[in-house]
Parts: sequence; C-alpha cells; structure tokens
Amino acid sequence: MDLAEKFRLFVYLFDRRPDIEVSSFEVIEQEGLTAKEAAPFKDKLPEDFSSFLKTFDGLEFSYRITSLEDHQGSGSGGSITLERLGDSGRQWWAHHGFEPLEFENYMMLEDVNGEWTAKYVQMEGQEKKDATISFFSSGDDYYKTWSSFEEYLQDGARNAFVWMWQQADVYWECAVLLGALLRASVDPSTPREELRERLFAQFEKIHPAIRRDVPLELTAEKADELIDWLGDRVVLLLPRD
Repeated sequence: MDLAEKFRLFVYLFDRRPDIEVSSFEVIEQEGLTAKEAAPFKDKLPEDFSSFLKTFDGLEFSYRITSLEDHQGSGSGGSITLERLGDSGRQWWAHHGFEPLEFENYMMLEDVNGEWTAKYVQMEGQEKKDATISFFSSGDDYYKTWSSFEEYLQDGARNAFVWMWQQADVYWECAVLLGALLRASVDPSTPREELRERLFAQFEKIHPAIRRDVPLELTAEKADELIDWLGDRVVLLLPRD
C-alpha cells in the first residue's frame, strides 16, 4: 500500500471505535492534484508528500473522545488538517528568524492552534525537495523534527492524532488522551493472527456503500502492512469487546 491508502484505512477503521465521535470528516472527498496542478511545484516538494497529494490535496479529520467529555484540558480528542497545496499557506516563504530554528525558507504543512505549526523547512544549501518537517512555536524553545512526510504521518497515526500529538514526548495532555484510547483498546500483546482477524471484523463494520464508493479494501497482506506501519499502536483501531 502507498501512504495515502494506509492513511485512508486508518481513518475509516478508527472511525468505527464506539468511544469516538467524528466532528469533521473531509478526507476522501478532496480530489488529488492533477498533473497540471502539480507542475508548478515540480522539484519543490519532497517525493513522498508529492505522491500523497495525488490522492489528498488537503484534508480535515477531527474527533472527540466521548469518555472524556468532562476533561478540563485544551482538547478532548484529536485532528489533522492539511490545507490545499494551492492555498496561500502552502507556498514557500522566506524565513524571518522568529523561530528557534535557523533556515532559509519554509512551507506551512499544518497550523495546529495558531501558535504551534508544522512546517517544511529548507536549510542552507538544501534543495526544497529535500526539506524536513519541524514543529515549533515562535514563543518556545521546544521543537521536533521528522525526516519525511511519511514519518510525520506515521507518528501522528501512532498517536491517534490526539491534541498536540507532535509534543507527545513532553505534553501531559497527550498522555491523558492517548491513555484513554489505549485503555479501551485490545492488549498490545495480542497475537498477530488475532490482530489481523480483529482488523477484518472492524472493516466489516464500515458501511458496504462506503467500502464500495471510496473504495476501501482490506486483504490479509494489507492488514499485515497496517500492523507493521502502526506497530503496537495498531490496537488504536481495535476497541475492547
């Protein structure tokens, strides 16, 4: 499977959890970039991101965890929002030095809350297509980097895209949100064969019309790829009985 298909399966399977309520689901509906639309960005986008955009040029997925309705933190769920490539937020801009990183140019990938952002950053002497992703705020010394868009999206999926998942290593609220989901998921020590069967059972809960129209397909090989991609966090797709 390519990255877009892994993401698509993750979202639709995750949506079948009984303890989440999806509030925004504009993922599959967006059309991917055509060859003509992608032409101006030739050699200016990392290859894995460019490939992903052929399926998803812009997406929005957000949800809340229903068991945490009384949670007092900033969020009670998670999201991922990527603007369309042609929008102003997806152009390359000159860096003005307000962030904790030094680089030449940047391209917005995701604006998390108006303060924290994930950006492609082009370091001195680096080609734009080789840019890496960094997450930071102009008012904080913390930053985190990912070597590729696939690594960024994989990390997000492994953290269920919970609120501020990019800071999951230091932010207390990520642990609260992710912990609530994991406690309601099957045990990570579940044998691989059972994980695969449970994925098939979850897949069958997706409405047949959706599976047909999207389209969605889950074979044994794809189930194994999904397990390998998510590692022990594949249980996020598998709520306890």
